[in-house]
Amino acid sequence: MDSIPKIEIIRIYDPRYVTEKGVGLNSTFKDIKDKHSIKKIITALNNVVIFLKDSDAYFTIAKTELPSNLQYGNNTDIEAVQIPDKAKIKYMMVGWE
Repeated sequence: MDSIPKIEIIRIYDPRYVTEKGVGLNSTFKDIKDKHSIKKIITALNNVVIFLKDSDAYFTIAKTELPSNLQYGNNTDIEAVQIPDKAKIKYMMVGWE
């Protein structure tokens, strides 16, 4: 095992940084769906995280962007069809394993 620490995740703060297909912090969930293939969606306490099949980037959307019946509780699995097209991206991250 390599003992040298490596960068594994970068959080993007600059809206000028976009994926190779043009999705970034100023995009919406519709942009993600239209331009990328979604690998999986993970539900967290206050957010949903969208992982892509075709990119190392992933996106976090606040549950406050979801319909009210999906905003509370972390046991509910949320599917892409339940996320409104206009939902704004809260965080953009790039991660490597």
